[in-house]
Amino acid sequence: TILPANGGMAIYFDAPGRSNDLLADCGATNSVQFLTKPFLRAQGVNRLPALLLTHGDLRHVGGAELVANLFSAQKLCVSPARFRSPVYRRILKDYSATPERLRTVSRNDQLGCWTVLHPERGDRFSQADDNALVLYAVIGGQRILLLSDLGRLGQDALLQRTPDLRADIVVTGLPVQHEALSDALLDAIQPRVIIVADSEFPAVERASPKLRERLARRKVPVIYTRSSGTATVEGHKGDWELRTM
Repeated sequence: TILPANGGMAIYFDAPGRSNDLLADCGATNSVQFLTKPFLRAQGVNRLPALLLTHGDLRHVGGAELVANLFSAQKLCVSPARFRSPVYRRILKDYSATPERLRTVSRNDQLGCWTVLHPERGDRFSQADDNALVLYAVIGGQRILLLSDLGRLGQDALLQRTPDLRADIVVTGLPVQHEALSDALLDAIQPRVIIVADSEFPAVERASPKLRERLARRKVPVIYTRSSGTATVEGHKGDWELRTM
């Protein structure tokens, strides 16, 4: 389930059972209070096996400490890159006190059924978005790619290192600089559905007309959470269903 969070997003993966459930990002504190928390409670979630922070953007991870406390997040998974966000640094410090609860993940690491595709350990892009964690999994026979706010240099690195990249469903946010989903990346992915996690407010977090026009030329369905609201993908033994709010 992709929850648009006022310029950020939270993605909840509900695996069979509970041990491999994962929350990737959570939104800022107010988004946690009014969106992420009620949603998780409605799913019967009282405890999170893992909270993953893709990068240091406040709109993605500003409420991380609140989520960790509300849902007793057992493990915190983070990129090897360093980010300037005080909130991000504070929660890392908290989890560092019990090292077994903090896991740094990079390219080719596994998180349940998810494979980390980016970044590599040792990458040091100057823009935070280019260091965002990228996850890939095959669920219900469908290939799903979660790009977070991956920027252009990060997209180029992902494509160079994974030239055979294919995905049926791709989920992206909006990087601060440049555009999401370069044409070269889309040519490689060849998606069947694109989900863009954009928001009405702030205005800079709306998908631009240029991006919308470029994606429309692909002749594949594009879901913009600004207008669709929450989007949920369910796998059903080789088949899948996508529902929006």
